[in-house]
Amino acid sequence: MNAAVRAVVRMGIYVGFRVFAIHEGYQGMVDGGDQIQEMGWKDVSGIIQLVIRVPGYPPDAILPGSYFITRILRKV
Repeated sequence: MNAAVRAVVRMGIYVGFRVFAIHEGYQGMVDGGDQIQEMGWKDVSGIIQLVIRVPGYPPDAILPGSYFITRILRKV
């Protein structure tokens, strides 16, 4: 999974996209602010050794409903 994240970030940057990380899953999208971070090439250096939490775990993670989708879209 970490290798895939690194590959997607670096390929996105390579082809000219701005790539963002959203921390804390859907709650991070709802909260916005410092939960959304623009990624750079070096931000994914050494990511292979890190443990990345998979969105949706723990089971009490917030799932997007229409209320949350509306709040997320206002921040984008």
